[in-house]
Amino acid sequence: WSPPFYNGNEWLGKEDYLAILKTYQENFDNIKFAEGISMGDGLLNGMWAGSVFPESEASSEANAIRVYGTWTATNSETGKEHGFKWYAIAWINDDGKLAQFTEYFDLGGIANQIAAE
Repeated sequence: WSPPFYNGNEWLGKEDYLAILKTYQENFDNIKFAEGISMGDGLLNGMWAGSVFPESEASSEANAIRVYGTWTATNSETGKEHGFKWYAIAWINDDGKLAQFTEYFDLGGIANQIAAE
């Protein structure tokens, strides 16, 4: 797992990922995910597979899946709602299992929303 915060580009293990998920679930209620890329006139599909990079190795195989969406939740302690745009890439191995996972979102933005008056 590659976390959303900078850590020297070090890949972390499954247990690290499970621990951060547990922490999030313990500190937030009403956790929801809305799939899709928010556009001015609506939402675009939020899941894409394959790659066109590099162009010489373009592929439509579903072994790398990009996921876009918006997470919302309520902070258990303060009762404040927050939301953030989210993007992730999941790599699937030949056995159909998750092999690698990286995600991107504004971690500081969550803290700012919770701290706001």
